[in-house]
Amino acid sequence: MAKIYVASSWRNQYQPETVRFLRDLGHKVYDFRNPEGGTGFQWSEIDQNWQEWSTDQYVKALTHPIAEAGFNSDFNAMQWADVCVLVLPCGRSAHSEAGWMKGTGKKVIVYQIWEQEPELMYKLFDGFCSTGEGLRLFLEAFEEEKQVIKSRKEELIMEKWKGVSAYLPNFPDGAVMIKVDDNIERPVAVVPLPVGGHKRGTELQLRNASLIAAAPELLNACEDALPYFTEDDDAYDILFNAITKAEKDIK
Repeated sequence: MAKIYVASSWRNQYQPETVRFLRDLGHKVYDFRNPEGGTGFQWSEIDQNWQEWSTDQYVKALTHPIAEAGFNSDFNAMQWADVCVLVLPCGRSAHSEAGWMKGTGKKVIVYQIWEQEPELMYKLFDGFCSTGEGLRLFLEAFEEEKQVIKSRKEELIMEKWKGVSAYLPNFPDGAVMIKVDDNIERPVAVVPLPVGGHKRGTELQLRNASLIAAAPELLNACEDALPYFTEDDDAYDILFNAITKAEKDIK
């Protein structure tokens, strides 16, 4: 089942109904009104007169502990989810959330239960529906797509590399041959062991051989992890650079 972030407005009467509907279908759903471990964030928790704030007061309130906790709760859920259901009508926050999730490669579907003003830029998203049945079918298709991707990944992961001790003419003190993990001899790299059996050098080369043998699975892990970070995160640059290096043609 899908992990769903329902983005909408506190004033939208269909938001609670949508959460219940999706949970009844068996999906895991984040409800911003009633998140685990607390209640949903509202500016009135900080100041009952929040609508009269100046810009400076608003900017200062963004760092208030209640605002920080509310943001972290929602943002952590956005990273956790793999689908965003944007329930109309809704405002700036919900559209910002949907845009961020689409930008990180997650699926976004617009759920419009009643007539709304047309919006051209919804073409950026993955689907548009006006009935619960349409929403169910979209999520069903998403689950089927996930299974196809999972099967492809499993096929790729099946072709792992492993290190095999080898004695080759050019390496009298031995070497580790990195090969595809099957019964066919298809070496992809050779890590020679130091002449004379130098202990520290041998240990270093054996570690290098293990790292090379793990390369396909490490690349797969980096690709899976990248969507969970934004370009502002240090981890994003580390993962992106590692993936780019792994996929770069050697000339």
